[in-house]
Amino acid sequence: MPDRDLDDVAAARARELVARAAAELGAAHARDEALAEFVPERRVFGIPRRARMTRVGRVWRLGALLVTSEGALLAAGRVIRAER
Repeated sequence: MPDRDLDDVAAARARELVARAAAELGAAHARDEALAEFVPERRVFGIPRRARMTRVGRVWRLGALLVTSEGALLAAGRVIRAER
């Protein structure tokens, strides 16, 4: 089997495992965290807008990786946590 085919098989298997992990985490009601995206300060019609964090969704943190409920795998960047 050519290396490319093995890579495709490995990637498909990884996607399957991440999707299964997301389903199991959801079914177990595991604690999730907010996922946000940094939006830098900018001007809108000449009016300054402050930098802010925009909510993107919820994720489960697995070490340096984040898993979405849809089964997507993300790498954690710099993290800022704030709780009330």
